[in-house]
Amino acid sequence: MSTEIKSTTVESKRTTTELQPYKDAEVLRELYIEDGHTQTEIAEFYNIDQSTVHYWLNKYGISDEEAGE
Repeated sequence: MSTEIKSTTVESKRTTTELQPYKDAEVLRELYIEDGHTQTEIAEFYNIDQSTVHYWLNKYGISDEEAGE
């Protein structure tokens, strides 16, 4: 019986980037560089703080110069 529960639990888990797409480098690069959204706009869209967006951009080496800011 515990095997069924465990199997169901594993199948229902989602990756972090599915639940929090702002942590995905490709998503950030598209929004920030290609689409030209500001950190504040991205933060408001995902209902997070601007400093969180800044953290992830910095972590992935996505710079303000690339975005033209």
